[in-house]
Amino acid sequence: MLRIKTNLLNPLSPVYTEWRKNVFISIENGIIKDISADTEGEYEDKTDLICLPGFIDVHVHLSQYYMRGSHSPNLLQWLNTYTFKEELKSQDGKYARKVAEDFFDDLIRKGTT
Repeated sequence: MLRIKTNLLNPLSPVYTEWRKNVFISIENGIIKDISADTEGEYEDKTDLICLPGFIDVHVHLSQYYMRGSHSPNLLQWLNTYTFKEELKSQDGKYARKVAEDFFDDLIRKGTT
């Protein structure tokens, strides 16, 4: 089991956020099993960091991952210049798999759950 000593910022509601300094987070098989003040046992000291819940993005376009940041003055021009061309590439299974792998790896790397 992995134990980490860190600081925890936990938004509990739209108007209240819990701040817990020097807590111990126990993780087993990638799952948080416990958050406590228990100081017994070995741990990794990450008190220079702040632990946050995963971020949630409820509107994503996997097939548009490689064209993110592209710009056109209006929506129709943007769709025709970038979006439709990029989405058509996903008809190729190898390309679609590569986009999906890169997309989900990046979400995880940035803390999006």
